[in-house]
Amino acid sequence: MTKVDQASHQVTEKKKVLALKGNQALETSHQEMERKKVLVLKENQVLLKIINQNQMVLQTIQSILKEKPLKIHLQTQRKKVLVLKERKNLKAEITDLKTLALKNTVKKELDTKIF
Repeated sequence: MTKVDQASHQVTEKKKVLALKGNQALETSHQEMERKKVLVLKENQVLLKIINQNQMVLQTIQSILKEKPLKIHLQTQRKKVLVLKERKNLKAEITDLKTLALKNTVKKELDTKIF
């Protein structure tokens, strides 16, 4: 082989080596891209779980807030009913006391007329 053939052979060998290195670089960059995609997918899954948890918390808070005024309303109604019952009982007692006083006075008047 002549010097020209050797030089062209060396150039072709260098080109082959550069091509192989380029292919390896592309493969490693492709692998890195795949790793990044997997990492992004995992992060998205974690974020979706967090979002679902937050939605569940919001729903429970909303249901609690809806139930609280209802409970308060029921409690106030119960108190009103108890107050009304007490008032009726007091009115009944007052009327009973009035009738007792009238009965006593009537009896006393009758007693005085008899003597």
